[in-house]
Amino acid sequence: MTHPRSYDLALAPNPVRVLGSALDSLSPLMRAFVIAKVQTGLSNARCAGLAGYTGSAETLKATGYRVAHDPRVQAALHEQLSLAMRSSAATAVRVLEDVASDPKAENKDRLRAAGMILDRAGLQSVTESKVTVEHRSDQEKVDQIVELARRVGLDPRPLLGNAGAIVDAEFKLISGPDDVDATATLENEWAVE
Repeated sequence: MTHPRSYDLALAPNPVRVLGSALDSLSPLMRAFVIAKVQTGLSNARCAGLAGYTGSAETLKATGYRVAHDPRVQAALHEQLSLAMRSSAATAVRVLEDVASDPKAENKDRLRAAGMILDRAGLQSVTESKVTVEHRSDQEKVDQIVELARRVGLDPRPLLGNAGAIVDAEFKLISGPDDVDATATLENEWAVE
Protein backbone atom coordinates (compact mmCIF):
# COMPACT_ATOMS: atom_id res chain seq x y z
CA MET A 1 0.00 0.00 0.00
CA THR A 2 1.37 3.42 -0.86
CA HIS A 3 0.84 6.31 1.47
CA PRO A 4 0.21 9.86 0.33
CA ARG A 5 3.43 11.82 0.59
CA SER A 6 1.91 14.71 2.47
CA TYR A 7 5.09 14.82 4.51
CA ASP A 8 6.96 16.25 1.50
CA LEU A 9 5.73 19.62 2.75
CA ALA A 10 7.61 19.04 5.98
CA LEU A 11 10.76 18.22 3.99
CA ALA A 12 10.54 21.19 1.61
CA PRO A 13 12.28 23.79 3.85
CA ASN A 14 15.28 21.50 4.23
CA PRO A 15 16.09 19.99 0.82
CA VAL A 16 19.63 18.98 1.82
CA ARG A 17 18.93 16.60 4.64
CA VAL A 18 21.64 14.90 6.68
CA LEU A 19 20.38 11.55 7.81
CA GLY A 20 21.87 10.09 10.93
CA SER A 21 22.19 6.41 11.65
CA ALA A 22 19.14 6.40 13.93
CA LEU A 23 17.00 8.13 11.31
CA ASP A 24 18.31 5.85 8.54
CA SER A 25 17.23 2.77 10.47
CA LEU A 26 13.53 3.79 10.52
CA SER A 27 10.78 2.85 8.13
CA PRO A 28 9.88 5.61 5.65
CA LEU A 29 6.74 6.55 7.63
CA MET A 30 8.59 6.71 10.94
CA ARG A 31 11.38 8.71 9.29
CA ALA A 32 8.81 11.16 7.92
CA PHE A 33 7.23 11.42 11.39
CA VAL A 34 10.60 12.34 12.93
CA ILE A 35 11.32 14.93 10.24
CA ALA A 36 7.83 16.44 10.63
CA LYS A 37 8.24 16.58 14.41
CA VAL A 38 11.66 18.22 14.25
CA GLN A 39 10.70 20.74 11.58
CA THR A 40 7.22 21.69 12.75
CA GLY A 41 7.05 20.88 16.46
CA LEU A 42 3.36 20.03 16.01
CA SER A 43 1.43 17.47 18.06
CA ASN A 44 2.12 13.78 17.58
CA ALA A 45 -1.25 13.35 15.85
CA ARG A 46 -0.54 16.18 13.38
CA CYS A 47 2.95 14.86 12.67
CA ALA A 48 1.52 11.38 12.07
CA GLY A 49 -0.81 12.88 9.47
CA LEU A 50 2.03 14.87 7.87
CA ALA A 51 4.12 11.70 7.77
CA GLY A 52 1.45 9.89 5.75
CA TYR A 53 -0.32 7.84 8.39
CA THR A 54 -4.07 7.72 7.70
CA GLY A 55 -7.21 7.41 9.76
CA SER A 56 -9.60 9.37 11.89
CA ALA A 57 -8.45 12.05 14.30
CA GLU A 58 -8.53 9.51 17.14
CA THR A 59 -6.58 6.97 15.07
CA LEU A 60 -3.93 9.57 14.22
CA LYS A 61 -3.74 10.55 17.89
CA ALA A 62 -3.15 6.91 18.92
CA THR A 63 -0.72 6.33 16.06
CA GLY A 64 1.18 9.52 16.86
CA TYR A 65 1.47 8.49 20.49
CA ARG A 66 2.65 4.98 19.59
CA VAL A 67 5.19 6.19 17.04
CA ALA A 68 6.51 9.00 19.25
CA HIS A 69 7.11 6.56 22.12
CA ASP A 70 8.92 3.96 20.01
CA PRO A 71 12.53 3.83 21.31
CA ARG A 72 13.90 3.89 17.75
CA VAL A 73 11.90 7.02 16.95
CA GLN A 74 12.99 8.65 20.20
CA ALA A 75 16.63 7.92 19.35
CA ALA A 76 16.14 9.46 15.90
CA LEU A 77 14.38 12.50 17.42
CA HIS A 78 17.26 12.99 19.83
CA GLU A 79 19.78 12.64 17.02
CA GLN A 80 18.00 15.09 14.71
CA LEU A 81 17.28 17.64 17.44
CA SER A 82 20.95 17.57 18.45
CA LEU A 83 21.92 18.26 14.82
CA ALA A 84 19.40 21.10 14.67
CA MET A 85 20.72 22.63 17.88
CA ARG A 86 24.30 22.53 16.66
CA SER A 87 23.38 24.11 13.35
CA SER A 88 21.50 26.88 15.21
CA ALA A 89 24.54 27.75 17.29
CA ALA A 90 25.69 30.33 14.75
CA THR A 91 22.33 32.12 14.99
CA ALA A 92 22.54 32.10 18.79
CA VAL A 93 26.03 33.60 18.69
CA ARG A 94 24.84 36.30 16.31
CA VAL A 95 21.93 37.15 18.64
CA LEU A 96 24.31 37.39 21.60
CA GLU A 97 26.63 39.63 19.64
CA ASP A 98 23.70 41.83 18.57
CA VAL A 99 22.45 42.25 22.14
CA ALA A 100 25.93 42.81 23.55
CA SER A 101 26.71 45.51 20.98
CA ASP A 102 23.28 47.21 20.88
CA PRO A 103 23.61 50.60 22.62
CA LYS A 104 19.81 50.80 22.91
CA ALA A 105 19.59 47.51 24.89
CA GLU A 106 19.41 47.70 28.66
CA ASN A 107 22.77 47.42 30.38
CA LYS A 108 21.69 44.32 32.29
CA ASP A 109 20.90 42.55 29.01
CA ARG A 110 24.15 43.68 27.39
CA LEU A 111 26.17 42.54 30.40
CA ARG A 112 24.43 39.19 30.49
CA ALA A 113 25.05 38.68 26.74
CA ALA A 114 28.70 39.69 27.15
CA GLY A 115 29.09 37.25 30.05
CA MET A 116 27.53 34.43 28.05
CA ILE A 117 29.89 35.12 25.13
CA LEU A 118 32.89 35.12 27.48
CA ASP A 119 31.74 31.88 29.12
CA ARG A 120 31.39 30.13 25.80
CA ALA A 121 34.70 31.49 24.58
CA GLY A 122 36.47 29.81 27.50
CA LEU A 123 36.99 32.99 29.51
CA GLN A 124 34.87 32.12 32.52
CA SER A 125 35.24 34.07 35.71
CA VAL A 126 37.40 32.36 38.28
CA THR A 127 35.54 30.72 41.10
CA GLU A 128 37.35 29.66 44.23
CA SER A 129 36.16 27.29 46.90
CA LYS A 130 37.85 26.61 50.20
CA VAL A 131 37.23 23.34 51.98
CA THR A 132 38.43 22.86 55.53
CA VAL A 133 38.66 19.34 56.89
CA GLU A 134 38.98 18.86 60.61
CA HIS A 135 40.08 15.51 61.90
CA ARG A 136 38.59 14.76 65.30
CA SER A 137 39.12 11.90 67.66
CA ASP A 138 36.21 9.59 68.40
CA GLN A 139 35.90 11.11 71.87
CA GLU A 140 35.71 14.64 70.42
CA LYS A 141 32.93 13.50 68.08
CA VAL A 142 31.01 11.93 70.97
CA ASP A 143 31.45 15.08 73.06
CA GLN A 144 30.09 17.23 70.21
CA ILE A 145 27.04 14.97 69.74
CA VAL A 146 26.34 15.11 73.48
CA GLU A 147 26.64 18.90 73.50
CA LEU A 148 24.40 19.39 70.45
CA ALA A 149 21.79 16.93 71.73
CA ARG A 150 21.60 18.66 75.10
CA ARG A 151 21.36 22.06 73.38
CA VAL A 152 18.16 20.97 71.62
CA GLY A 153 16.82 19.08 74.62
CA LEU A 154 17.47 15.50 73.46
CA ASP A 155 18.87 12.55 75.35
CA PRO A 156 22.20 11.83 73.62
CA ARG A 157 22.24 8.11 74.53
CA PRO A 158 19.86 6.96 71.72
CA LEU A 159 21.85 9.03 69.25
CA LEU A 160 25.15 7.54 70.28
CA GLY A 161 24.18 3.90 70.69
CA ASN A 162 27.29 2.03 71.82
CA ALA A 163 29.62 4.77 70.59
CA GLY A 164 29.23 6.88 73.70
CA ALA A 165 28.86 4.12 76.27
CA ILE A 166 31.14 4.66 79.20
CA VAL A 167 31.19 1.81 81.65
CA ASP A 168 32.61 2.51 85.07
CA ALA A 169 33.20 -0.82 86.77
CA GLU A 170 35.47 -2.54 89.20
CA PHE A 171 37.29 -5.67 88.23
CA LYS A 172 39.31 -8.41 89.82
CA LEU A 173 42.29 -9.96 88.07
CA ILE A 174 41.95 -13.75 87.98
CA SER A 175 45.13 -15.68 87.55
CA GLY A 176 43.88 -19.20 88.16
CA PRO A 177 40.90 -21.34 89.23
CA ASP A 178 41.57 -20.72 92.93
CA ASP A 179 40.89 -16.98 92.45
CA VAL A 180 37.31 -17.49 91.21
CA ASP A 181 34.61 -16.62 93.77
CA ALA A 182 32.03 -19.42 93.53
CA THR A 183 29.32 -17.27 95.09
CA ALA A 184 29.49 -14.49 92.48
CA THR A 185 26.65 -14.38 90.02
CA LEU A 186 26.64 -12.90 86.59
CA GLU A 187 23.91 -10.45 87.52
CA ASN A 188 25.52 -8.77 90.49
CA GLU A 189 29.09 -9.08 89.27
CA TRP A 190 28.49 -7.26 85.96
CA ALA A 191 25.69 -4.83 86.82
CA VAL A 192 26.31 -1.36 85.53
CA GLU A 193 24.86 1.41 87.64
